[in-house]
Amino acid sequence: MGMKRPVGLLQMMPKTGSFVLDLGKEQHFDVVELKETIEKGQRISGFTIDVAVNGQWVPYGAGSTVGYRRLIKGQPVDSRYIRVSITDAQATPILNGVSVYKTPASIEETDGYPLGLTYHSDRTAERANGQWNEEGEGVRGTSMWTKEKGASVTYQFEGTKAYVVATVDPGHGEMDVYVDGQKLATVNTQSPSRKRSQKVYETPDLAAGSHTLTLVNSKGDAIATEGIYALNNQEKGLFEFAQPTLAVKKGDPAQILVKRKGGSKGSASLKLITEPGTGVHGKVYKDTNVTLEFADGETEKTVQVPTLDFAGKATDVYDFKVKLLHPDQGSLVGFIPELTVQVMNEDQLPEKSQKKWMTKNRKCMIVKAGQKLSSLHCLIEITV
Repeated sequence: MGMKRPVGLLQMMPKTGSFVLDLGKEQHFDVVELKETIEKGQRISGFTIDVAVNGQWVPYGAGSTVGYRRLIKGQPVDSRYIRVSITDAQATPILNGVSVYKTPASIEETDGYPLGLTYHSDRTAERANGQWNEEGEGVRGTSMWTKEKGASVTYQFEGTKAYVVATVDPGHGEMDVYVDGQKLATVNTQSPSRKRSQKVYETPDLAAGSHTLTLVNSKGDAIATEGIYALNNQEKGLFEFAQPTLAVKKGDPAQILVKRKGGSKGSASLKLITEPGTGVHGKVYKDTNVTLEFADGETEKTVQVPTLDFAGKATDVYDFKVKLLHPDQGSLVGFIPELTVQVMNEDQLPEKSQKKWMTKNRKCMIVKAGQKLSSLHCLIEITV
């Protein structure tokens, strides 16, 4: 699927410049295509692409050469306006086409951070009380780390919510998180394996305005920061599911909770749709496509998606997807835009399985400390 807006032979003097492409209405896409008039030679040697989200320009992609055809793939976005900037060229650039496309969901790309959030680089943070070591890797290509207890970095941001991005690692430790000078959490960044660009902390909803977020090395183990993302969209907030997965007894409706976080100023709406997984509609669930209308100040809404009492083995488990799309009025879709619903027999539900395990292993004995025992299902030891 493609939405094309030919721009003819666009000539810019001098060799650099920019233009804004109006797609006519908001489009859903994840690929931008650029084409040069190759008969005139390959001239462009540097470009950037931005998309308009919530009334602000958000970086979407960049490159060097264009040539006959250049595809710039990003994460899915809803936007009406695209800004193409030529940052370097060998001669006057000539473009003969700009198009946008949407790839199949199976090959979508995302870094896990919603477009429309404002990124604050680690390089902009104020460092204090210790040495921070810079690295050339991270969610936006940079990060820094320290092993000095008490070393801190402070970010300044505008908005109603912020998200801390960090590297987790087997050798990393704890960081204290302060917002506006108040300690809110201690975050453990130790992990069995090293992972870049992890969301390790999310602030509570904040009053709109200027804030500070400070990270402090708690104990002297290594910690790393890759920057923060801030939500600053005039208190319109973002929408996301309350959880990424949900288990449901077949035949019962899936009770799906959608939350509006980081602000609820004004009314806003978005689409909720279902898509097949291992289960298909008409067999495992009823296809659902609804518009969710949130009133001013409303922060939660529950949607029922019917499931079907399908025939099959007692151990059969099928799943389907529920997605949030196309928020309006300047709101965003957040960090959990997709929910996987697993449909199964009642005794396969996680809480039922846990209860069965506890029932099977309920034989316990109370003994005095030090008493020798034969093999038992469980043991409660007391000291007398």
